[in-house]
Amino acid sequence: MANFAQLDTDNNVIQVLEVDESVCRDVFDVRSEEIAVGALKKAYGSNTKWKETSLYGSIRGTYAAIGHKYHADVDIFAPPQPYPSWSLSTETGRWEAPIERPSPTEEEVSLRKSYQWDESAYEADNTTGWVLQDYPS
Repeated sequence: MANFAQLDTDNNVIQVLEVDESVCRDVFDVRSEEIAVGALKKAYGSNTKWKETSLYGSIRGTYAAIGHKYHADVDIFAPPQPYPSWSLSTETGRWEAPIERPSPTEEEVSLRKSYQWDESAYEADNTTGWVLQDYPS
């Protein structure tokens, strides 16, 4: 099976479909994304836009899901940006904080605490941003 994401005019994912692998092959059994896109356009309308996605993230970063965006400049899918200061990894399709998340100590874990991102703390002092908080209930 192959997976394809339908995109709106702003490259937002609006639908993800699983299609039989045979839809991706021509009469010579050569596999191509373009062949599948042609079949999807025939079935869903010539003005639709499709990109292949991989369930295991082996192509185009993360697996496309409704609400994700296709970033054509780097050819990856990614979820919405969680915070303005985070940047998109073009290798993984994941958003990364501008500073590394600290590891909680054993004591902090036993007290059910973890580090959560605080954008306002980062804006006030860009050497911080991760704040130790209680696990959400």
